[in-house]
Amino acid sequence: MTEQPYKVPTLPLEPVAPGTTLLVTGPRRLGTEVAERLVLEKSDEEGAIFVSTNMSGRNFLRRCLGNYPNLPPESVGFVDASGRRDVDVDTAMRLRDVSSPGDLTGISIATSVLSAALADDSLTRVRTGYVSLSVLLLYTNPKVTTRFVHTVRGRAGATDGLVVFALDPSMHQQSVTHTFEHVCDGRVRTAVVDGEPVLRVDGLGDQPADWVPVDG
Repeated sequence: MTEQPYKVPTLPLEPVAPGTTLLVTGPRRLGTEVAERLVLEKSDEEGAIFVSTNMSGRNFLRRCLGNYPNLPPESVGFVDASGRRDVDVDTAMRLRDVSSPGDLTGISIATSVLSAALADDSLTRVRTGYVSLSVLLLYTNPKVTTRFVHTVRGRAGATDGLVVFALDPSMHQQSVTHTFEHVCDGRVRTAVVDGEPVLRVDGLGDQPADWVPVDG
């Protein structure tokens, strides 16, 4: 596996080492946006897998076309964990669905299938995003979800991937957020200050430890 870090050109972050798992926390929309950018703003030599608990395949494709027009669709896999089963889309993007956000086994199988398909196209460096842990926790208990995150983290370390989990702390007790913060390698905190989105990073060296504007 290559040791080349994962670059995040449109965020005020230094390149992230392979095998890293990040927890992105903050207001739902802002946290989702930052997590999405970490995963989808990638190089052409990288693959991406996006697991969504509230977006259908059709809506995800529409979002990608609007926000990331230069994104090669064949380099992206999408897992619809919303339960809508909307995967009938004419696209080169690889689409899978699972029965509900609580089907963690189904999510694991779908992401493994997509990873193998990307590897067949020589896309072995893969960024994977899970948006969001907060919804998964509505369907499963924290212990089950924690084991799931542990497993995903281990897989990322073994394959030199980059994994991003989004979580809205306002939906959970502080102890739940702290648990996932310790499971992941680093935490990207997001917030809105004086009407401007900002972020800071805990747990990773060479990253902004003070609040900085999301858009530079």
